[in-house]
Amino acid sequence: MNDLEKVKHLMGHWIEHEREHAIAYKEWAEKIQYLDGGAEIASALRGAAKKLYESVEVLMALPHEHNHYGHNHE
Repeated sequence: MNDLEKVKHLMGHWIEHEREHAIAYKEWAEKIQYLDGGAEIASALRGAAKKLYESVEVLMALPHEHNHYGHNHE
């Protein structure tokens, strides 16, 4: 596999990984938003999630492999 093929393969993984992080950030924001001192962190987590979704959109516009399960990163 050459480097271009490898990147196309990895992009499918990166897209899914970024989505998972964005979901986790939003879930944690919901959990802490009403705790003392939590509102500021929750807001930052929501902002970070938004940026991750934006990066996913950029990657989705490029050619990539959609199924990344059972792959090797080497």
